[in-house]
Amino acid sequence: MKFIADHSITKRAVEAWASPKTPILASHYFWNPGTEMQKALPGLLRSLLSEIFYQCPSMMPICCPQRWETGDKALEFPPSWTTAELLAALKTVGSQQEVPARFCFFIDGLDEYDGDHMDLCNTISHLARSPHIKVCVSSRPWNVFQDSFGARASGKFTIHELTYGDIRAYAADRLQSHNRWDASYAETGIIEQVVQRAQGVFLWVFLVTKSLRDGLTNDDSAYDLKRRLESLPTDLERLFRAMLDGVNPIYHFKMAEMMLIALQAHEPLRLEIYYHNDRCHEQEDYVFAVPTRPLPMKELRRAREQTRRQINARSQGLLELSGDLYNYRGFMVVGFLHRTARDFLQTREMSDYLSLKLRPSPTPVFSPDFAIFRAYTARIKTTLYDLGFETDPDETSGQCSGPQIREHVTEALDYCRQAYLEAPEQVFSVFCELEKSVEKIERWRSFPDNELTQILGVHHVAMETHDVSLLATFGHRESDNYQNDSKSDLDEPVVSYYSGDDSDSNATFLTELDVDMRIVSDDET
Repeated sequence: MKFIADHSITKRAVEAWASPKTPILASHYFWNPGTEMQKALPGLLRSLLSEIFYQCPSMMPICCPQRWETGDKALEFPPSWTTAELLAALKTVGSQQEVPARFCFFIDGLDEYDGDHMDLCNTISHLARSPHIKVCVSSRPWNVFQDSFGARASGKFTIHELTYGDIRAYAADRLQSHNRWDASYAETGIIEQVVQRAQGVFLWVFLVTKSLRDGLTNDDSAYDLKRRLESLPTDLERLFRAMLDGVNPIYHFKMAEMMLIALQAHEPLRLEIYYHNDRCHEQEDYVFAVPTRPLPMKELRRAREQTRRQINARSQGLLELSGDLYNYRGFMVVGFLHRTARDFLQTREMSDYLSLKLRPSPTPVFSPDFAIFRAYTARIKTTLYDLGFETDPDETSGQCSGPQIREHVTEALDYCRQAYLEAPEQVFSVFCELEKSVEKIERWRSFPDNELTQILGVHHVAMETHDVSLLATFGHRESDNYQNDSKSDLDEPVVSYYSGDDSDSNATFLTELDVDMRIVSDDET
């Protein structure tokens, strides 16, 4: 849907339909695992209205006359927008006889709406009856959506029919390019079976052809390869579960920890974090014993390659790596293969599944925040921050610039603060090690103001005195949690959107909207 909504052909088509009036395009992307706004009707209404008002400010007094009249009073605490008020405002857009614009709405994921689907369909159908409005929606082929929008064959299309040829070409290339593929496999019709079972889901094809390629590597017969395909669930979530069940039992607790760390991460973590977390399993006092000096480049490359292979084996492809593995200043990050994999692992069923795979009692309860903080501490101790070391950069891990130590310490403290609430004594001992190491690095780096030492000193006092309220004042970084990883476009100054008459009134009104209508944008979804 995002591809369609943002495509230049779409924009030209809407411009031609709207001419001579102004074309207004607005979109919303429902996401059930997301925030309340991302899966509820108010989120849809606010998304569409905010886009309409920003692109066509003259609609504001028409759609919201009462708020418009009070907007110039600059109310300090304007009343919240109710769902009924938002719905009435949007319906007004379509009910006007004369409007300065025509509107095209793109609404994705109706099946992810957390409410009465029939009511949602009725709302959308009401909007679409206006001669000023066109609506493009997408959903799974559930009966309620088929009944509401699927009556005309010319008014709908199914993705898997459009992508059939692309999926077939992709599956054929993936399998036929394997050096053990021969005519005996082609005779079974296995490529056609993959395409038919895919139901238009490219991610499913990617994962299944990966498994089939493993079968070819193992010299599976055509019969065995066909059985392998038939054993794989056609439902994506059941396929994810089958992939995790296929992990060697000896890796189960490390697999579970790895997934929980990836889920807890504010953003995709660097490969070295997983490397150091693994070392902590092998040596209980690793974070204290590892010296504060950069890893030699040869050792760093070996560590990266080893960790890459371990992640591939333990995650069965649900985690993937991106970046430069071998460049001495490069780095790799570890993230989920696809958003659906993260969503799946966040379900109650899979949360229980991962918990059962962790080390049994009496081992302390696993804390992803503490594991990440401890690994960050080890990483900071073993990273070269450019200056202060009389070593050849070709022989050392000089992949970070000096200013990046601030970023790394800040990231470490984010996880430290949360972990401290769970296990204060354990966290404080590692924090002291971080503090000592940073002091040493700052001396080598000759920082003039010892900024990091001062920040760590405040944290030290807060932990030593168990002052949780002081720790809380530091809060998390604004880019927390990479499933909602950037601020909404609505955070931009609103005054710049309007420069005509009554600009003060417009600015006040939009500011009021900005305060109350802030939601996650489609880019973040």
